[in-house]
Amino acid sequence: MRPQENGNALFLILIAVALFAALSFAVTQARGPAAGIDKEKLDLEVNRLLQYVGTIDRGVQRVRQISRCSNTEISLSYDSDGDGTIETNGDDGYYNPNSPTDLRCHVFAQQGGGVVYIDPPEALRDISKLTGDTFYEEPPFLFTHINRIMGVGSDGGATGNDLLLVVTYLNEVACDLVNKKLGIKGSNIKDANLAVPSTSTSAARFIGEYEYSGSNQLIFNQSSGASLRGKVEGCMEETGSASAGLHYYSVLVVR
Repeated sequence: MRPQENGNALFLILIAVALFAALSFAVTQARGPAAGIDKEKLDLEVNRLLQYVGTIDRGVQRVRQISRCSNTEISLSYDSDGDGTIETNGDDGYYNPNSPTDLRCHVFAQQGGGVVYIDPPEALRDISKLTGDTFYEEPPFLFTHINRIMGVGSDGGATGNDLLLVVTYLNEVACDLVNKKLGIKGSNIKDANLAVPSTSTSAARFIGEYEYSGSNQLIFNQSSGASLRGKVEGCMEETGSASAGLHYYSVLVVR
């Protein structure tokens, strides 16, 4: 083959490679929010989430064991209004009137649990839920008292409600990674019945009480969410309700 012909052949090959790369990118973009996710980066973000939740859990145990705070005195209030201080008069979210004003029962205060509050990585969440959804617009960490995990603590009535940390609307890749890292096997994570009232998300926030007048609870039984039964942490799928989607939960106080 002549040198000129070799050059033409190489040029055509380079064009074909470029077209293939462009086509691959277009297909990836067309597949939706989860298609273009950098799984390696997402893996690191999932590790960050799980490690940070472990830090919050240790902060909760610290105020219970060292500060001798009761389950109703625990405060998850943090500087939600960004003024540089954690208020004790209700200005910040999760204000608990039962909690001592010296902040020794505040998980996110140096006098208490010593945890520095940071939001969970946005990359973990399903951006298709970003607008027009009250659950997504809630603070990324929801600390709630109106649910219970079957097989964790008491399963009976409101007295069995646990204190949960919830991150609503994970994307599918993140949810799978969470459960894989936690050793949760099986696909039965559906219909978990995450109790977040659609009309008033504030009613779900923990502010010192565990009893709840509604019937919503997080229950796993033989037919729904069986892979998560007895698990204090995991990612579940809620279907058929206002909060339908994939949600991460972790039990902070077992009751």
